Amino acid sequence: MEALDPLEAYDEMIFQSESDDGFEGSVFDPDTQLDAELTAEGDRILDRLQCLDCLSALWEVAATFPLPTSTARRKLPAKTAATWRTLLDDRLTAMSA
Repeated sequence: MEALDPLEAYDEMIFQSESDDGFEGSVFDPDTQLDAELTAEGDRILDRLQCLDCLSALWEVAATFPLPTSTARRKLPAKTAATWRTLLDDRLTAMSA
């Protein structure tokens, strides 16, 4: 008995692409305009995230900055207020660096 070659059944078949994407072959060439749009959107999102990061750092400084009580505020010496202002300026300078 003769052994049958399983690939013989496909000898007379012709491949017809059903993808209908307008490209011949198996490799898709991406649209460069789409790439530019994605890059622009990525830059926009990055700018927004940097802004939010800065805002959160400012809130952290505001939340941890010691404030005097209402009675102590009336008796607060000018030297203490200047010290606090210097401390705040130093923290803001460190954050912007």
